[in-house]
Amino acid sequence: MEEKLTYKDFKIGQKVICVKLGTDENDNRDSDFWEQHLTIGKEYVINDLDFHFPDRLCVRSDNNISFIFLPIELFSDNQYVRKLKLEKIKKSIK
Repeated sequence: MEEKLTYKDFKIGQKVICVKLGTDENDNRDSDFWEQHLTIGKEYVINDLDFHFPDRLCVRSDNNISFIFLPIELFSDNQYVRKLKLEKIKKSIK
């Protein structure tokens, strides 16, 4: 079972990069909405985290007017991905 990221894996002020505009669970039904607020490859700063939305991050929308909670799977945090890969390698060595 693959471990999913939650708001606890991130910190306010941390930078994340948008990597896609659709989620697996919604079959890209919301991608038109997300296209209005995100740009693939653009870096965003996490503005807020809330336990009410455990699978979402709050970032400033591309319209520079509002902040919006968006699914974590739309973003990539290279530092965290690197950490997971290193932990996997350590487990395989033992």
